[in-house]
Amino acid sequence: MTKTAGEVRCRFHSPILSSPPLVKNLLILYWNLGFWCTVFF
Repeated sequence: MTKTAGEVRCRFHSPILSSPPLVKNLLILYWNLGFWCTVFF
């Protein structure tokens, strides 16, 4: 259950990182919300 949620969240962040320069702002959010995702991986 946790693995699935982590994978889904990680995949959702993938396209966000490929976004335009706005990625800078998203990167901060990713670090706050996706930080745990990276640890899971």
